[in-house]
Amino acid sequence: MDVKRAAEALDRMAAILYGAPLNYAPMAKAAPVQRGLTQEAKGALWTKADRIATAWEKKFGDAAAKQFERDKRELLALLSEARSKSLERKSTVDWQDYLLSVNDYLATAGDEEWRKTFLPLMQAIILAQGESLNADFGMAFNVRNLFAEQWFDEYMLRFAQPINATTGDDISRLLQTATEEGWSIPDMQKGLAVLFDQYMNGGGLTDEERKWFQDRTPAYRRENIARTETMRASNAGSHALFRDWGALQKEWYSTHDDRTRPEHRVGAVWGQPALVVGIDEMFSIGGERLDYPGDPAGSPGNTCQCRCTVLPAGL
Repeated sequence: MDVKRAAEALDRMAAILYGAPLNYAPMAKAAPVQRGLTQEAKGALWTKADRIATAWEKKFGDAAAKQFERDKRELLALLSEARSKSLERKSTVDWQDYLLSVNDYLATAGDEEWRKTFLPLMQAIILAQGESLNADFGMAFNVRNLFAEQWFDEYMLRFAQPINATTGDDISRLLQTATEEGWSIPDMQKGLAVLFDQYMNGGGLTDEERKWFQDRTPAYRRENIARTETMRASNAGSHALFRDWGALQKEWYSTHDDRTRPEHRVGAVWGQPALVVGIDEMFSIGGERLDYPGDPAGSPGNTCQCRCTVLPAGL
């Protein structure tokens, strides 16, 4: 990218945000261009990114509830099929056979339905975030071009896998209890209904049911998915956008409040050096290597509900 044009673009952003240009230290001609945002500018960009992600949480949560309701219907239908098979054989329900049917649904039709439901939402939030960044940095990149790139196809293909894996694990534990306690079909129907109610609403349970699920499953997955996937998609799209802009580096910008994971407390807001790497390199955070905050390559404990953001550097 032309150095003069990049500098002018960043100064236009500063003028919009603060009414004054950003002050950069001069660089030697032979060195890569390293134009650094002020802490105030970084904070303003994080605030905008967080505001956009938060604005989409309800729609993401509603979509998760819709898909959980669909999954519940399909799994109850599979349970009815298992009951019919047991009557034909004049035997008890084969819970392991039912689990195979559940996992097959989650890995195929269920996975596809989650992708179809969330595709327009993913595109919308990436578009909103990308257009906001374009405006801030004075860029004219067509954000919709990101959706034709390989990274987006791969992102969507993997998107629902951890969600459905968690559902499969929870149902496996439910079936283990069914086997140990000799549950009937009505018992399992109730168990599935309570499980998905916990996913969607986090309530409506008796004290005994609540204790059972608190010991075994994550509470209110609808909220967890909404908070995780909004910022995750925002950062994935922003990371791709910065690469297409021609940014040489990227920075992990940490949220500055008491909810931030200790391992994520990097940068000046925490009195630490900035965490900056090459645009195609990985951040080392929480003992894992991540492309951006919320990267699904990381573990749930290191990525779920992460509110950090990725910023461009070296434009």
